[in-house]
Amino acid sequence: MRSGASTNQPSRLEIEQALQSAIFGTYAVEGDLIEDGASERSIVFHIAARLERCVELWGAPWRVDTDYNRQHDKPTVAKFMNSFEGRRVRVLPDIVVHDPSEFSPEANLLAVEVKKSTNRTGRKVDYWRLNNFRFSLHYQHAVFLELSKSGPAWRWFEEWTQENELPYEIPDWNTRDFLT
Repeated sequence: MRSGASTNQPSRLEIEQALQSAIFGTYAVEGDLIEDGASERSIVFHIAARLERCVELWGAPWRVDTDYNRQHDKPTVAKFMNSFEGRRVRVLPDIVVHDPSEFSPEANLLAVEVKKSTNRTGRKVDYWRLNNFRFSLHYQHAVFLELSKSGPAWRWFEEWTQENELPYEIPDWNTRDFLT
């Protein structure tokens, strides 16, 4: 029998340590992928696999998924967010840690958006997604991770609230500025 997310919550420190271990482990063992310019998805796979090993130590019910696009309570319904213009936009977070059997704020633990430093598209869309993962989809923690040959850099997004100013300007969906 699975115990629910609300009964087995890891601390922020445990989450940070697990994510750092996964990131640094990937750099140490699969650093050639980063050096050789492998695809973001390939690198994300290795980070997620290492993160899963750390998350297993927390016990049930936590699971790591990549490109996860399902609603907890409706497994056949994809996750959507409202765009700046009110359109529904399908979302695929690069990495999530969650309890897929439960639909509650406690069940959505961590969302991670990953971008290689060589990726020329801007970061605004990722920041917007992370803010929405926090406030629309109720993820407790959200992280932007940038991968570069010189090492990883990440930023936690829970310091912002819906009332606070976001760390970027909201772009116009119909312009190239959206990608910068």
